[in-house]
Amino acid sequence: PLLVKALASHEVAVVDLTYSLDETNPYWPEGRTQTPFKAKVAGTYERNGLFARELEIPEHFGTHIDAPVHFDPHGWKVAEIPRERLIASAIVIDVEQEAKTQSEYRVTVQDIQRWEKVHSTAPTGGLVFFRTGWGKRWPSQKEFMKQDCEGHPHFTCLTVEAGRYVMTKMKPVGIGIDSPGIDRGDDHTYALHHLTLEARTYLLENVGNLE
Repeated sequence: PLLVKALASHEVAVVDLTYSLDETNPYWPEGRTQTPFKAKVAGTYERNGLFARELEIPEHFGTHIDAPVHFDPHGWKVAEIPRERLIASAIVIDVEQEAKTQSEYRVTVQDIQRWEKVHSTAPTGGLVFFRTGWGKRWPSQKEFMKQDCEGHPHFTCLTVEAGRYVMTKMKPVGIGIDSPGIDRGDDHTYALHHLTLEARTYLLENVGNLE
């Protein structure tokens, strides 16, 4: 009841950090040349008295969560993540200006420490979002995924050292970013996915509206 009243009186604002799912969304290449989003009409007013569709999308499409099971066979599935880990305090580390200096910027430990100097030490056990400005490229497949001649995507992400720093010092329940992921798109060792998901820290990718 208190939350409902706060929302109604505009004391609390709600920000939607997701993008609408449709055929315009950028997608992970994986040899694809067209969108994996499929929507087929399953019911019409004339034929069925109602409108309904059948949808087909990959799990990792649009704004989404990487559950621990994505890289850990014994990890939580999305439905198994405790609710208290999904609703948590959050911070946004803004590196948009720094990211303008390179076409494929990688967030550093120094970037995080600069945030700490201004805002003090981040609380442990919360959500850490990284705003790199990459979201401005949405929904262009060409600009958002930035594939090279071999088909590997390139986008802003974290250095391994920055990922370790966040995990060690902040112990977050989740890490989010406005690009396709925290690991380099052309590095299939997925060092940071292993580091985070195997520690039960979920990932949020393609996060929108972090400004």
